[in-house]
Amino acid sequence: MTPRASFSGHLRFMPASRTPRQMSDARLSQATHGPSRPRGPRYNMSDASGFSLIELLIATSVLAVGLVAMATGFQFATESVEAGRGHTVATFLAEQRIEAVKSLALVDWTDPRLAAGVTTEAYGAIPDAPGYRRDTQIADYGGNDCGDAAPAVVACKRVRVTVRYRPLADGAGRERQVDLLTVLVART
Repeated sequence: MTPRASFSGHLRFMPASRTPRQMSDARLSQATHGPSRPRGPRYNMSDASGFSLIELLIATSVLAVGLVAMATGFQFATESVEAGRGHTVATFLAEQRIEAVKSLALVDWTDPRLAAGVTTEAYGAIPDAPGYRRDTQIADYGGNDCGDAAPAVVACKRVRVTVRYRPLADGAGRERQVDLLTVLVART
């Protein structure tokens, strides 16, 4: 090796077998300036990249608030679905009873089950619906326009079916109800 002058004015030893034109840029730089050093700032704790403790605490608290809000939303959604299901079942039970009364009226207008009055089915009495109770009120009307209450000749019947239930999601145990009303007219 022969000493050669570097660009910075310091003497460095370069292999005699190669001239600077034959060396790659990296090798030439290493031969003339010494071994390469890492670029950028030195690594110490004040310059370390990442998250500080306060940033982690803030991010965790924001995430916790978001999760609590989402859980509350799921609770309200579940309660709403349950209330909708209860209302749908109650409506179905009321329609079922009205259809049964209609079919009786079509077969025999004078059937004793169509007599004026109120029929009550308590909780547990309706098949496949233990959480519901149903009241069926039948009132007789007469006249050409079915406007005469308690007539001598019954021309029509007003049927009112009320189904009551207690939603499972309702912690207060308040009873809800669905009312359906229809008017049946005697066939002549």
